[in-house]
Amino acid sequence: MNTDMTEMELAISRIEPDAAIEYVCETILRLEALMKRARELEKDFKANLLRYVKANGDVTIGAVRWYAGHAKKTECNSNKAVMETLLELAGPDRASDCISSTGWKHGAVKKLLDEMGSPELYDRLFTERYDDKLEEGKPKEKQLQKFDAGYVR
Repeated sequence: MNTDMTEMELAISRIEPDAAIEYVCETILRLEALMKRARELEKDFKANLLRYVKANGDVTIGAVRWYAGHAKKTECNSNKAVMETLLELAGPDRASDCISSTGWKHGAVKKLLDEMGSPELYDRLFTERYDDKLEEGKPKEKQLQKFDAGYVR
């Protein structure tokens, strides 16, 4: 990969106003392929790092900590059931307040069901799940920082 990066850096540095368009296009395509591969590697790396963190605990490097977090996902079990329930309990005007361009506003549905005295219906209409995800943040506690005089003017 280091060779690919060095070659890419050299190819990019050779793009001048008088460069042939074929060379410029070839360099663009090579760079896009390299970036696509880097994104694939990052995805694989994060999946493996998440498994590592779950098994061994947080990883802290300098001022960055990687840890296992959770992403909440809310899914509608049946659009038809939600619509019928809301129309029956609240009517069309109130039901329409719970619709977004991408589906149901599950928070608005939950609030409306609570207001209508039927909060138990929410769990039949929606399913909530928590997926593991890799999070990045600040270290939990202060750590000794190393001063590198090479980076000071």
